[in-house]
Amino acid sequence: MYGRWPGLAASQLIDGDLALTTDCRAVIAEVLRVRCGLSNAASVFPGLSSSALGLVPAWRLT
Repeated sequence: MYGRWPGLAASQLIDGDLALTTDCRAVIAEVLRVRCGLSNAASVFPGLSSSALGLVPAWRLT
């Protein structure tokens, strides 16, 4: 679970499941940006707001 906790009350569930709080495209865009060097995630995911999630640490091969 990543994102804000949606809660488990019946009114907060969607068809008995947890509500989505994070767009999976944002996670993939961060991987593309940090690990693959993509400068513009909107070229892959048009309309996606670019906000850093901080999930993918930067690393370098030495």
